[in-house]
Amino acid sequence: MIGALLCCCTAMANDAVPEAVDAPASVVDGVAMPGISPQVANAIPNAKPPRRSELELRPTNTESGAIVAKFGETQVVSIGRDRLNRIVTPFDQLRVKLAQDDATRAETEGSVLYVTTTLDEPLSLYLYDARAPLQALSLVLVPKATLPVDLTVRVDEASMRMGARLDERTEASDTASRTEPYVTAIMQLFKELASGRVPAGYGLRMTDEASPVSMPRCDMPGLQIEPAQIIEGHGMVTYVGRVTNVTFAPVDVRESGCAGEGILAVAAWPETRLQPRQSSELYIAVRRTDDRNSSFRPSVAGGGL
Repeated sequence: MIGALLCCCTAMANDAVPEAVDAPASVVDGVAMPGISPQVANAIPNAKPPRRSELELRPTNTESGAIVAKFGETQVVSIGRDRLNRIVTPFDQLRVKLAQDDATRAETEGSVLYVTTTLDEPLSLYLYDARAPLQALSLVLVPKATLPVDLTVRVDEASMRMGARLDERTEASDTASRTEPYVTAIMQLFKELASGRVPAGYGLRMTDEASPVSMPRCDMPGLQIEPAQIIEGHGMVTYVGRVTNVTFAPVDVRESGCAGEGILAVAAWPETRLQPRQSSELYIAVRRTDDRNSSFRPSVAGGGL
């Protein structure tokens, strides 16, 4: 009886313990490490890293078929691969910058863009109005195996207000342009400065404590003005300063407080009403009167030769 019980227990133990499978061992720092059996290795799922387009390019267009974009920010949207996609923009005179090839086609009709591509890679493009090329929307189109996309792009209200204010400050009437030759140049200069660029033909010089700058004085109570940059061009010097509200209440930047001899134009950007401790840029264009770019020429009548 005892012998039969021992045989039964031995058989159960043999069934509970799986048969050992030889697996190659590895040696790490002189220590033999047990290997992984083929059965265990095959049971581990093969995890593949996501593709770049799947990891970083998350489309923002939703079921509604509309997105809200901002100037200076890139929006990622999905389109149908090998399909005719339609994108409605807020620009009446739409212009598109897109690297086209045999696999990608883009056409405009009024404010609407039609684009189709057979590529799998994302496409980058810029949309802007012909009347305001500095205000552009950046889109990345991610082709997918879906139906054609009909998308409406709207501009963020804050971006629209900033763009409208910039246009208002830089546009002048035809009469003013005819009577003052500096107006057109100043309009373009201020536009470029507000966009963070230095126009061709102008030089940028930074200011510091070692080289103090005699910036035109402005009567702006409650505001502190610090010179920061000098933009030099032919016949004109523009001072770029930081204007800060140093009070505990909102203060308006009154550009007329900088009126004086030789001052051609004054503008603040992007805000003209500053909250406490808030800052804006202040542009002051001044007519150049020095002769630093001139060289001495001896008189031929006074025996200078």
